[in-house]
Amino acid sequence: MQINACGNQPSNYNAITNSSIGFEVLPMDVVREITNYADFDASKNLSCVSKAINNVISIRNVKRKNLIKETAFGKEEWLKFYDLDTGIEPMLPRDIIEILNSPCYMDPTRSLKDTHILTLIPKDVSVKSFGELAKKYFPISTGYAYAFEAILEKLVTPNDKSYWALMSKDVLNGSRGECFETQYEMVGKLSQHAMVNCEVPSALEAAISILTHQVRLGERLFSDNPEAYTYCLEAYNDYQVFLGGFASAGLSVSIILYNVSNIGVAVMRKFRPLVIG
Repeated sequence: MQINACGNQPSNYNAITNSSIGFEVLPMDVVREITNYADFDASKNLSCVSKAINNVISIRNVKRKNLIKETAFGKEEWLKFYDLDTGIEPMLPRDIIEILNSPCYMDPTRSLKDTHILTLIPKDVSVKSFGELAKKYFPISTGYAYAFEAILEKLVTPNDKSYWALMSKDVLNGSRGECFETQYEMVGKLSQHAMVNCEVPSALEAAISILTHQVRLGERLFSDNPEAYTYCLEAYNDYQVFLGGFASAGLSVSIILYNVSNIGVAVMRKFRPLVIG
């Protein structure tokens, strides 16, 4: 996974390296704080200023890579579990370790890395085509335990760009049993309170996040016991699409459920600005 990757050397490279005296007189805790705000190009240039600063940046990057390796389902995992080459992996934000270690906006007593899953949503994949990949683990006709074929046909348009998505492992507190319009407003209010852009997941984002988490760690989120579902952004014939009820036979995608009290809404944060390719 690309984290804090750096670009080409700028024309004022010598000026940057010649400023090392100024950096050397700064306390190391100040230097660490400065490097936390460095972008991808700046990180490379700062590492050339002195061995001490290079060491600070190297240690930080190792910590980030280790945390992401433990947490994320990225390019390597897509190839390993689904034999899918996702192409160039988009970069993650430079502060991804701080994001994952920050308090969850849904449950401040826990960190985001414990309440959310970080997943690469690859381009050229749709809900229907992902079902074909899912047959490797759930060998049924669509790859889903239950799915209206008409819904899958509606959700056949492939994703046009790869990006990272951070989705909650459970629905937003208080969202179960509410109509989708109310749930949508709840996610908007959460965004304002948390001061981050939270969204309702699409069917593709939810399906990929839930199923890849299961094949990697064996945990069935939004399962059939207790029964849980999340609404998605898409609608079909004026009915909102939802998915969940994840049983041993697979994940269900539908628009009709007799007990709507089991349908809440998951919360997703996307990292689109740093997409490459």
